[in-house]
Amino acid sequence: MSTTSSGILAHDELKERFGYDRGIVRRFTVFTGRPLEPDDPATVTEEVRQVGEERRSAVGTGRDWCIDVLTHSADGALRLVERWDMFGYRSGSATTAAPTSSAGAPAGASGGASADAARTTVAPSSAGPSTARELASFLLTAEQVRDRARANEAGGAVHHDTEAAQAAGARDIFLDTRSQISLFSDLLATAIPCTAEDRLVAVALTMRAPICAGDRVGIMVDDTQDSTDDAGRSWTIVSMSAHVGARTHSRAELRLLRRTEDGPDPAAVDLGALLT
Repeated sequence: MSTTSSGILAHDELKERFGYDRGIVRRFTVFTGRPLEPDDPATVTEEVRQVGEERRSAVGTGRDWCIDVLTHSADGALRLVERWDMFGYRSGSATTAAPTSSAGAPAGASGGASADAARTTVAPSSAGPSTARELASFLLTAEQVRDRARANEAGGAVHHDTEAAQAAGARDIFLDTRSQISLFSDLLATAIPCTAEDRLVAVALTMRAPICAGDRVGIMVDDTQDSTDDAGRSWTIVSMSAHVGARTHSRAELRLLRRTEDGPDPAAVDLGALLT
């Protein structure tokens, strides 16, 4: 996959094709399969799943699109899917004066468009929601934003340069999308009891505003639900959110496939079978 201004070639090609100069991430979903071995060569490809009709929005006139970034191992097995739901648009074409970054996170080193992300359908059990509680609270520094961006190869200037971030509508440099995924997934074991045999299969992230350097961030667990699907697989679905002050900046839904005595081994479930 070529390195471009966004890190996603298909996203940049769509922007160029339609004459758009801006893009925001509406939703980002990661589906994880069996881990790659350290010496296993991987093949990364991109697939445009959907391109919408041009429409007006609060940030500008543009189109929704959805792109899958697929990672396969040398034997052809699907190991990772990153699904980018994005909105590309022309700057200066907003229908109204929108609040700063209210419609999503500006697309930086890993940004793109909007469409509904596919998800596994499960039948809810009788288990009720848990009590919402705070899992962590911390002050995000500029050094942390830049270090995380470098670790994720998020080279967009909005994650490294304050002037670039402000030009994109943010207060300061802000966390890249993959770093936000890590904020939630790293706290999963704090949110609910997990075992080594359980498998985090999907994390769906929806961003309302960027999380910037200098923000004091609170991570909450809002809800948990136990479910069983038609194949007899047991799931725990955890809803979490990131807050700055009284405002919700991001929400995440984490889908944990459980190891049960009479259910299939989570490690043996093919990732492709879980995508709908």
